[in-house]
Amino acid sequence: MPVETTCREFEELGLFECKIGGTVKSVRCIRPWQIQPEEVPSDVKVTSNAFLEWRTQLLPAGVPLELSLPKESRWAAVIDGMFLYSHNRGAHVTSRRFATVSNATIRRRNAEDREVQFHFVSQTSGEPAAIGFETHVDGLRLLVAVPQGPVVDRTSTSTGKVRSFRSAYLRHLILNDDELGKHANKFQREWLYQIYFSALTAYALGQPTSLEIANRALFGDVLDRAAKKVLDAIFETSDVLAMEREQEEAEGTEAPEEPSEDDNARSGRLVASIRALFHEEVVGVRLRTLAEALWAPLSDEAMVWASERDLSTVGSAVLAACTELYPEAVTSDLLLDIDPGYRAPDDTPIPPGVSEIWITEATLGGGGVLEEIARRYVDDPRRFFRLLESCLGPSDHEMVDSELTRLLLSIPEDEELAATMEAVRAAEGHAALSSAVSRLEDGMAARGLAVSHAVMAALHARILRPGSSARTDHFLRSLISQWQAEEVRLGVELDSRVFAYVASASQEASTALADLEGYSTDPARSDSMRFTDSCGPGAE
Repeated sequence: MPVETTCREFEELGLFECKIGGTVKSVRCIRPWQIQPEEVPSDVKVTSNAFLEWRTQLLPAGVPLELSLPKESRWAAVIDGMFLYSHNRGAHVTSRRFATVSNATIRRRNAEDREVQFHFVSQTSGEPAAIGFETHVDGLRLLVAVPQGPVVDRTSTSTGKVRSFRSAYLRHLILNDDELGKHANKFQREWLYQIYFSALTAYALGQPTSLEIANRALFGDVLDRAAKKVLDAIFETSDVLAMEREQEEAEGTEAPEEPSEDDNARSGRLVASIRALFHEEVVGVRLRTLAEALWAPLSDEAMVWASERDLSTVGSAVLAACTELYPEAVTSDLLLDIDPGYRAPDDTPIPPGVSEIWITEATLGGGGVLEEIARRYVDDPRRFFRLLESCLGPSDHEMVDSELTRLLLSIPEDEELAATMEAVRAAEGHAALSSAVSRLEDGMAARGLAVSHAVMAALHARILRPGSSARTDHFLRSLISQWQAEEVRLGVELDSRVFAYVASASQEASTALADLEGYSTDPARSDSMRFTDSCGPGAE
């Protein structure tokens, strides 16, 4: 796409440096002032979209203000230095934001979605070009020590961190695989991951067998039946429609598909398009190949991705700490970069074993946000790092998981706590219930358990719900133990929906949960939830 035909009026910004195909190139960049639109063909849907593939080049200038770390801080082993570039001290950061590529999803009526990648070029020479802008802003630069050794173990699955990483890395591979990109758009690749990973782990749980053996079994008709079963039983068809709508809202392209098309027709069409992908042999072969990342030694590319995630986590925490330190600022005033882009060879080199994190302002010339953050940092450096640690602490979901698990596991050895829980279940009337809950909270606090609103709300909704009993407590403990044991055995983090789906087919589940309010004892429902019987080899 020649930039001259797209932009009716523009400003020449000069040559920007970036890597294209692994080689550093100087690319002509223009800033559009007026674009040349065209009439959209009538068969192109309004939910079609395109996104620029943004690149960044941050060029610091001037002498920065160095911010000292508090003495004896454990963060001194992570952060090698913090430097503020601000206009009021005669320093700044030249921020270049530009794109050489635009990725588009073209949706047409009565046709499959099509993904297209547009490359910007100069009209006369045909050489790569870019559209973007350049501004002088204030910036905060952090030098972060790269961990000595791998972020995750290449071969081990002994920790929850590694098991979680392997599941997340498979998703990354499927979403960014060029071969799958020829057959499925971004939305469909997300569902390819969800369905294949669910089918794979459900098969391995139900047989039971290893992921490697399950991966070899999922081909042809077996894969097709497994995909259908996952969509029908684990993910309702409404989930497919909801995910597409969430994507459209995030992309700013939400709009009615057709005035006459209802949700059922639309979700049915989406499900059919996803299921059709599992009929394509090349898709199944590629999914089985990528799935080997779940048990094989991690590649060099995986280790690089792990390091990037580690740096991104620290960077996100730093950005969050900055906004907590100066909450009066608008969140969009600050931008995070963990890749500052190309630097000229004569620039000051980055010390070995160190990476950069940049927080820059979005306002031309600097809006004073980073200056105020720096002032508050100097007043109390330890407060900044307390905020930083808080941002990296457990979320409400993680706290609920930890505390409810500890509570359930402690009941068999703690008769007093068990009796207190039974008193809550047996309480009649508001006064009796309030008194029983108060005693339970005191008992939990005395045992070091959190009694936050999130924990107590989840405790009443999940463990103390109407119809629950000591029998359901025992069943939940056995489920947790089984879930943890299966994650260790398979070496990956298991989706709660998949594990619940497989576990629900057991007779123990029907017996233990029969008295719970809202639980279905319909035999047809139980029969329909047996995964391996209907998806295994030789199934009718």
